[in-house]
Amino acid sequence: MAGKKKSSFLSRLLITYLIAALIPLFCIISVFFYLKWQSGKREMQNTTSYAAELLSVQLEAIRDTMSFISLNIMSNEEFIPAAEGLTHEENSSYAKATDYSSMVGAISSYSYNNASYRIVFFNDEGYYMTNEAYNRNYSYTYRLPEGFIEKYDWTETARNNYGSEILLPISDSILPNVEEEGLALVRSVRNPGRVVGFLAVQLSEENLSQLLEVGELYGIELMICYKNSILYKSNDF
Repeated sequence: MAGKKKSSFLSRLLITYLIAALIPLFCIISVFFYLKWQSGKREMQNTTSYAAELLSVQLEAIRDTMSFISLNIMSNEEFIPAAEGLTHEENSSYAKATDYSSMVGAISSYSYNNASYRIVFFNDEGYYMTNEAYNRNYSYTYRLPEGFIEKYDWTETARNNYGSEILLPISDSILPNVEEEGLALVRSVRNPGRVVGFLAVQLSEENLSQLLEVGELYGIELMICYKNSILYKSNDF
């Protein structure tokens, strides 16, 4: 028992170190404002510059948190083997139910259910699970509709980028069975070279709205960019 706890601690410590080491490699999220008011322009520019910096730091911290959550879930010793088990047609219903239950346990821990993030896993076979309400609305017998994956173009990128994370534009149609707008970080789950599913961590709509209210607060238009992608753009930008 002590050996397992030590191994788990070292695993989490290693993941934390890797994330800290990789942060400098990522482009800081850029936030741009368009001034709607001409009066007091210089003072307004100073205010919006400060707001942009603050929002950029907050968004970068959110991205780091979502990245850590996804890596921490995949470091669970049962998660990836169970994800692969769900793809084996020859496995018995009992084996698949056991694998499904192990995965739900990994993404629905108390800490994740009391956080501001929605966690979703699904695979090509249509298996689906979420940390919302401890996954009570779904079970290992539930399947997403046939051909559903064609609606999500990002899965093809994730399938071919060797498990690297992708930050998706804010939308209400980027994840299966999710109708709220949210900022989501996604990645493929591999074991080790074969894709066995997709894992998403999404900031809830309520928490995202609180961040984006800065535009209304200062009467400005807002655009959020990450690397070469526009994550969000207000209507009149």
